[in-house]
Amino acid sequence: MSKRKLTDQQLRRIRDKQTKASSTLNETTLSAQQEGLIISHYGQQLDVKNLEDHCVYRCYARSNLPSLACGDRVLWRKSIQENAIKPPSHDADSSDNQLQGVIDQLLPRDSVIERPHPHRGLKPIAANINTLVIVFASEPEPYDNLIDRYLIAAAHANLTPILVLNKIDLLANNSDYLTRFSHYSELGYTFLKVSSTTSENIDALTDVLVNTGSIFVGQSGVGKSSLLNCILPDAHSTTGALSNSHNKGRHTTTTSCLYELPNGGHIIDSPGIREFGLWHLDKSHVIKGYVEFHGYLAQCKFRDCSHKDNIKGCAIQLAAQDGLIHPQRLASYFSILNSFDEAVQK
Repeated sequence: MSKRKLTDQQLRRIRDKQTKASSTLNETTLSAQQEGLIISHYGQQLDVKNLEDHCVYRCYARSNLPSLACGDRVLWRKSIQENAIKPPSHDADSSDNQLQGVIDQLLPRDSVIERPHPHRGLKPIAANINTLVIVFASEPEPYDNLIDRYLIAAAHANLTPILVLNKIDLLANNSDYLTRFSHYSELGYTFLKVSSTTSENIDALTDVLVNTGSIFVGQSGVGKSSLLNCILPDAHSTTGALSNSHNKGRHTTTTSCLYELPNGGHIIDSPGIREFGLWHLDKSHVIKGYVEFHGYLAQCKFRDCSHKDNIKGCAIQLAAQDGLIHPQRLASYFSILNSFDEAVQK
């Protein structure tokens, strides 16, 4: 289910509330700067975990700041008139949520994964992570092209990708489907087959996430939040409250939230998407996500080889003919390149 769109009048009312609330947070009502971690995001309002007392505060971001994301480290100041929310309410539109602080500064990021926004340039999805967990399932039907787009994004951001096939309890008698994506593990990617229903292989997934900063990405309905609840049972009440307040009981994540792992590291649960744009990348960056191509690039006859099937002396095409490159991956590569041309035409 797509996120509910607000009317212009509702957007104006929210901005007016934020402006009025932020105007009361001035130098005389704010504490000294402290370091915090953004754990959830609601437009101009964000939940910040104070790294000193580990409490969570609903904050307003200064208008001169760039777009912020879960995982960002920031300098912020607490309102001396308010108390911490533990845990925070997940309804950013509620009049009961009084602003409790102001974010003054974004601290340098170790990493960031972004996607293009039609009207606002690049939108950061998560910051200061090192692992991209790509979740897919038999239901809804996965898009191979979407998986490859995530792999390109991971390569561009220097993140380690992990592929997770969820709902394998639905595939007990479908051996063909279980091997459909085997070429990814053959390429060296970590590929786990799990079930959030039966908890099969959840321990293996948990083990690879310990002491890492990770984000769950994938289509809506593949079970990202369900996997999170298997790994962190205590997160269930929070995700449930979030889902119920936004979607009337439909357990669909509508905003990113960060959850800390008890043994070290954290997981960011992100909303499901149908496509992942890469238009902000140069075409030369796309091939970085196709690790099986790398050994053949220098062998092409022409330096600027397009790797299409009518180019004689293309080492990648020859490797594909010899079965060394999976045909689906080659088709995916050209499909993504074509999408760049279509985006330019629009």
